[in-house]
Amino acid sequence: QGFLARFLLAAPDSLAGTCLITIESLQRKAYADPRLQAYWSRCKEIAASPEHIDPETGEVAPPVLEPDAEAKQVWVDFHNEIEKERGPLGMFAGLKPFAARSAEQALRVAAVLGFFEGVELIDADCMRRACMLARYSLNEWLRYIDAGASSPEIKLAAELMSWLRGHKHKA
Repeated sequence: QGFLARFLLAAPDSLAGTCLITIESLQRKAYADPRLQAYWSRCKEIAASPEHIDPETGEVAPPVLEPDAEAKQVWVDFHNEIEKERGPLGMFAGLKPFAARSAEQALRVAAVLGFFEGVELIDADCMRRACMLARYSLNEWLRYIDAGASSPEIKLAAELMSWLRGHKHKA
């Protein structure tokens, strides 16, 4: 079913050993951060907005956020970039199921970002940010799955060196 490929992954290195505190940092309150306050405020606005339920059927019928023409081009470019890297020697050759879904995930993420921002159309900037998140996830999957593995170029170079050492050449 490709269960894991349906998720975006972020597996950053541990911060253990670097989370030092100071007296000043103890006095700062995270909840007072204006960015967090703006986030919570937007969440409250969304929670208070009317539900999109069809009164006749009772089905949820939210508005659909469509990408504008420039956003579609950004998405097509992203899709094609990732597709090229799914080939036999591409950087995502070993991640075919993950890479295959990344453009679709970028569309979904763009819709979530656009909805949160309250836009009526997904613009190119929103799509670029969504593609960045999907690309980041692919790179994280690559790093996580290939931890300790050599890149395809290194593997090919090693095979070439082995072949060169194994054959006697006439001068």
